[in-house]
Amino acid sequence: METMSSVDKPSKTNYDTKMKRSSSAYGDKLSRKESGNYFTYFSPSTEDEDVCPTCLEDYTSENPRIVMQCSHHFHLGCIYEWMERSEACPVCGKKMEFNETT
Repeated sequence: METMSSVDKPSKTNYDTKMKRSSSAYGDKLSRKESGNYFTYFSPSTEDEDVCPTCLEDYTSENPRIVMQCSHHFHLGCIYEWMERSEACPVCGKKMEFNETT
């Protein structure tokens, strides 16, 4: 019977070191939220709220933001293309409906 050597086993120390390197590389652009021992989630800072999360392009007067009932925003063309494949919001997974008040 084979056993994993200490070299083969994932190390929390190695993981933490890699996460520190990657989080310092993105520093000011991302805020860090930790959950559990091995997962780190990053959420965009408020500066990034003026970009579409599907194409990462800025909103413009020619291509404005469309706000869904779940409060997530997208370019109209981006969300139509997404809706051809899925009824769930690409950000939160809730069923998508247009918010007609905004």
